[in-house]
Amino acid sequence: FLNQGAKEFIGKSYPLASAIKDGQGQVKIGDTVWPVKSDQALKTGEMVTVHRVDGIVLYVSKKGEKHVS
Repeated sequence: FLNQGAKEFIGKSYPLASAIKDGQGQVKIGDTVWPVKSDQALKTGEMVTVHRVDGIVLYVSKKGEKHVS
């Protein structure tokens, strides 16, 4: 079940596969590209930590910073 599988990413960090612009970007985990949302503008390659999962969307913030959302 996809939603349950995504919950295993909470607390883990990954590099951004695409920059976060207008609150949205992507990370690649294994062979899968996941949509991410953040209130931070971050560049491709920056490390982000997953804080919450809603469906297939991962909510992230820059690694080492506390998340706001």
